[in-house]
Amino acid sequence: MPRAAELKVGRKGFTLPVDMVTKTMGILAVKRAGKSNAAVVMAEEMFDAGVPWVAIDPKGDWWGIKAQGVHNAPGLPVIVFGGEHGDLPLEPTAGAYLADLIAEQRLTCVLDVSDFATKADQRRFLTDFATRLYKVNREPLHVFCEEADEYIPQRVGKDETRVVHAFEHLVKRGGFRGIGITLVTQRSASLNKDVLTQVGTLFAMRTTGPQDRKAIKDWTDWHDAGSDIVKELPRLTNGEAYVFSPEDLQKVERVHFRSRRTYDSGATPEVGKKIRPPARLAEVDLDAIRLAMRETIEKAQHDDPKHLRTQITGLKKEIEGCHREIARLERERPVEVKEIEVISDEMLQEFQHILADAMRVTSKMTQVIEGAQRSGSVPPVPRRRVTEMAGDREAIERDSRPARSSKPGPANDSGLKGPEIKILTALVQHGPQEKRSLAILTGYAHKGGAFNNPIGRLRAQGYISAAGVSPIEATPEGVEALGDFEPLPTGRALLEWWLPQLKGPEQKIVSALDEYGPMEKTELAEATGYAPTGGAFNNPIGRLRTLGVLTPAGVSPIDLAPEMRD
Repeated sequence: MPRAAELKVGRKGFTLPVDMVTKTMGILAVKRAGKSNAAVVMAEEMFDAGVPWVAIDPKGDWWGIKAQGVHNAPGLPVIVFGGEHGDLPLEPTAGAYLADLIAEQRLTCVLDVSDFATKADQRRFLTDFATRLYKVNREPLHVFCEEADEYIPQRVGKDETRVVHAFEHLVKRGGFRGIGITLVTQRSASLNKDVLTQVGTLFAMRTTGPQDRKAIKDWTDWHDAGSDIVKELPRLTNGEAYVFSPEDLQKVERVHFRSRRTYDSGATPEVGKKIRPPARLAEVDLDAIRLAMRETIEKAQHDDPKHLRTQITGLKKEIEGCHREIARLERERPVEVKEIEVISDEMLQEFQHILADAMRVTSKMTQVIEGAQRSGSVPPVPRRRVTEMAGDREAIERDSRPARSSKPGPANDSGLKGPEIKILTALVQHGPQEKRSLAILTGYAHKGGAFNNPIGRLRAQGYISAAGVSPIEATPEGVEALGDFEPLPTGRALLEWWLPQLKGPEQKIVSALDEYGPMEKTELAEATGYAPTGGAFNNPIGRLRTLGVLTPAGVSPIDLAPEMRD
């Protein structure tokens, strides 16, 4: 819980209420007008108030916040990931893991993305970070976005669409998850306007460029907040700002930010003067951070179906390699039972090594699958006869094949044909269905003979409910006739099960909801690139609702079905 009621960010009694940490703010100014100082001052005060924050730093100069500053003021024990002065390295692929770590550990840190080799690496990291943070965070947390125009630009290129959309969603809806944002930029005109309009409190510092001042005036016009003052911005001194806050603070006022207490690592070098190096850095328990990172990564991998599938695929390949070695030995050195006494020790030892490898790989594969089952990442599968695999080649081959899918196979012992198996499987997996939804589930036209003929045969055999009974339901005899089937998974695994079976527009809608969470209809249409009133959007929405993939009509906001959420 916060330890202070106010953030003492300015001179002459200028303070901010501590609940501003979950609001959206903007700091706009020309170079060297004091915008980074203002952001660091806010960060210092949030730290004192016990509120965690994250600074996204494309410049590489936020590290000074952990160093001793003026009047021997101590630096803050903040962890710096990446950059020249980083405590720990930062990888382009680590965005989601860092979001998990920050949300779980309530970590205050700097994410220095200045040393990434390419802009593509930077965008990948920030997209994954913003997307995941929105999903997992539930407590107050503030994110400072330095040089925000670099990754949330007004002119969005093809490669920038995902990162801009991720931050737009974070800014627009992050408050519901406890996430506040401060956008910091010296190029007001270049910052994405759809994001800038979401700012509730704007600190406009010295701004001289006509395009930048127009962007600020557009914001004040939009919020009906003192647009006539914008013309005074060029005359502000360093550290001065006009705060435009018609709702959060309910005022428009000229204020002055105090100077930062910590080391100013972004100070401009002056001719004839040496930059004073930091006297002392605050200590951080890096061992505890490394341990927390390792646990977070292991947990994420354990719950990640893609990672589990990769493990299982690799283990299957190892098993196949064992099979090939066994077959090679049989071809090259055929031995009959009556000649068993002439097997060489070398051959026997080689064969034992192969069987031992098969046992090891199969045992590991079983552990991976059972661990995934316990976490709900994959559907349950029959337990394999692990102990018999080493001595029974046929068992190895049979048990290493993929589990039977829900797609119909050849006729079984009950005489069921492919379409009948498909219809029965859908009813057993998904439960009773109206005729139209059953047709959609099985991929048939509900009025066509390819669907109605097998329905008639199933009714004649007593495997489904009689004609006129709605919804259609599998009878106990039908379940018995179907035999073994693959039950539907739950949680994330159910979503992974559905995606390959959906059409393009349906996949886009489901993927957007998975990535960004529940959305109003207009937001979802915007996120997927459709018109909210068009059939190209509403038809797949209706079909997904019929399938039970989405929440029912009338429920707002639209979301994935609860059973697909972890």
